[in-house]
Amino acid sequence: MHVTCDPIANWPLGGAADADRRDLSDLVRGGDLKSTETIIATGHQPWLWHPGILAKSIAVAAGSRVHRAAAVNLVVDHDPIDALSLELPFVRERRIEIETIVLAEHLPNVPTGCQPPVPASGIVERIRALPSPWSSNLEPLARAFAEIDAPHTFAEQISTVLSRLTGAWAGAPAIIHSCDLARSDAFQSTVDRMLDDPGRCVTAYNNAIGRLADAGVAPLAIGAHRVELPLWRLEWKRPRQRVFAEQNGAAATLRAEDGSPIDDEGRRALAPRAVLQSALMRHFGCNLFVHGTGGALYDRVTEQWWQSWEGGALAPRTIVSADVHRAFDVPVSGANTWRRARWWMHHLPHNIDRALDLDDAPSRRKRSLIEHMDDDRDRVRRARAFEELHEINSGLAAGHPEVLTEARMRLEDAEIGLANRKVAQKRDWFFGLYPKGQIDELAQRISDA
Repeated sequence: MHVTCDPIANWPLGGAADADRRDLSDLVRGGDLKSTETIIATGHQPWLWHPGILAKSIAVAAGSRVHRAAAVNLVVDHDPIDALSLELPFVRERRIEIETIVLAEHLPNVPTGCQPPVPASGIVERIRALPSPWSSNLEPLARAFAEIDAPHTFAEQISTVLSRLTGAWAGAPAIIHSCDLARSDAFQSTVDRMLDDPGRCVTAYNNAIGRLADAGVAPLAIGAHRVELPLWRLEWKRPRQRVFAEQNGAAATLRAEDGSPIDDEGRRALAPRAVLQSALMRHFGCNLFVHGTGGALYDRVTEQWWQSWEGGALAPRTIVSADVHRAFDVPVSGANTWRRARWWMHHLPHNIDRALDLDDAPSRRKRSLIEHMDDDRDRVRRARAFEELHEINSGLAAGHPEVLTEARMRLEDAEIGLANRKVAQKRDWFFGLYPKGQIDELAQRISDA
């Protein structure tokens, strides 16, 4: 297990203007939050997290205790994701095999916050029909789906299930959904400033991306009369659309990708792209934001863009992540082990006398033949000597079959171990597939940081 977490007592807590956060508490769907509280936040899409993502929420809970701050979890529900696919490992004949199951079908290409919840009964039946040990190991997941109150959206359903499953380690943070950020004054005033000079805003955005090409952020389109903004337009049960500022005269107006205008009411159905979302959270939503390694990568773009465009300070950020591997009772080995085993299997049939340090008559005769091989250059006699060597090797092999059997098993183990290695190194199994003790250890390591 490897955990990345700076000492929690040393986490930097920045300031955020109370005026900008006065409506933050109105966005909370679960828990309680006062806009004047010190806030430590994190966020992620609602799907069946691996321990590296769970680590962020555990750290936020630990940080809120140490710094007497409120904990906030941002549910990023404006992204379309495959939230209910689950990879399960099965051991068959000493080999780890992965099977992917789908717990329930949902609308593809539609944000999780823009579609209804899926029937919980089908998920429960699917889990309980799984073969052992997964049916029993995933029973807490089945019960969580069965017992939660009726959610409004698919995202809320998954988020509530996650909160129920992670509460023992991550506490009960206040829950905010990214689809709701457009209801805040901070979001709407930011859109107003974008419309004041869309070209300047997006040029600064693209310049930041150009300086940090490894961040994996796509640039926005800039045309003669139309500029793409870092926003999404959301609609119920429909794919999200890109958003543009259209310049027709003095004032810029908002339009969706399909050309339809976005009026004042439509502005409340917008959502921020990742870079803007991070900027908003760090501008008015928290005093410290906890990122994973991926979020920290694109957040460098956030900082450069915001500094160039707005010039204001953002709350600090820190990185928390974890690599937690499941243990499997199967051979696991690397390429070097396989190469050595293959060489030994090739080498052994011709060298059993050396491998076993034999000193019987055939072994002594073999050594004599090898030592005097170059004494006689006659081709016929040399050929007979080589033939005798092969006969001796065959006889030694026949007399010691257990050695060759052991070598074959060693090579087979190495081949199986090499195939297993990639699966054994996976760190992104659903956290509910790990023994509880491993997640307890993860939480303890983070709390002790």
